[in-house]
Amino acid sequence: MLAFLESYAAKLAAQRITDEELEQLQALHQQLGDLAKSNSADDHPYLELNSKFHSLIHEAADNRILSGLLRRVSDLPYAMYLKFKQKTEDSEAVAEHERLLKALCEHDAVAAELHMRLHIEGLRSKYRDICKEAAQNSQQEAE
Repeated sequence: MLAFLESYAAKLAAQRITDEELEQLQALHQQLGDLAKSNSADDHPYLELNSKFHSLIHEAADNRILSGLLRRVSDLPYAMYLKFKQKTEDSEAVAEHERLLKALCEHDAVAAELHMRLHIEGLRSKYRDICKEAAQNSQQEAE
């Protein structure tokens, strides 16, 4: 559901985003890149900026109902980090954001939708691996 909603928001945002919103996204993207390079032990600043980055895209989509749905499901990276203490955002996520941002700057709705879908599906794959590893660790500890 998250991949569908985020992708649709990116598609709409590419059509509706303002120059001011693009500037804000570019600034957030730069900060995310700097944090990813820093390899800081504290992941909260990255997670907060990532949430702001995605929220700004949701706002730029300018669809109240879609924004409401996204608020209910979009904090999955934070939830996974809090549950498993594993960061899923890294230089690859920053590169994915860069491709998405480029599509938004070009107002290319098809590319924005595609890049967001790839970004979210990649995260979903990482989450699946984290959950599987956690289950295996729990099973080994129980034995």
